[in-house]
Amino acid sequence: MATLHDDNCIFCKIVRKEAPSVPIYEDNHVIAFMDTEHCMIFFSTRPVTDIAPVTKGHTLVIPKHHYATLDAMPAADMAELGRVLPRIAKAVTSGCDTKDYNIMQNNGKRAGQVVFHVHYHIIPRYPTENKLLGKQRIIPRLKLTKEEFMAMQSSIKAKL
Repeated sequence: MATLHDDNCIFCKIVRKEAPSVPIYEDNHVIAFMDTEHCMIFFSTRPVTDIAPVTKGHTLVIPKHHYATLDAMPAADMAELGRVLPRIAKAVTSGCDTKDYNIMQNNGKRAGQVVFHVHYHIIPRYPTENKLLGKQRIIPRLKLTKEEFMAMQSSIKAKL
């Protein structure tokens, strides 16, 4: 369930212009801003509260209403965010003179979420960096048997 805002949420404070940010896009539903000293970014096992973008141009895109996790967002609000996310990603990569980027979104503490307000990270990737995500990531992959895979599929499908 959404509340209009959460008084203790730094992103809600940014939406209400009570905390500084470096905005690059704003409409009635969504705001996108560059990472600032007030945004906690998760590195390794500790939160860092200084100016700490992953790369130059690291941008956060958030709904203006407060939702702690993606599954709490109504479809209409998600559609508004999804409508502008590709446009913002294109502007970020073009403005940063690169074509490669990651879009990341975490839900819950164990998933690495630090600020409990839905947000997407647009992280431009540059030819000179050697930080890799995707197949080269540090997170190990599970090996499931066909039976385990099919049981998981059935469990997930039953919840849809």
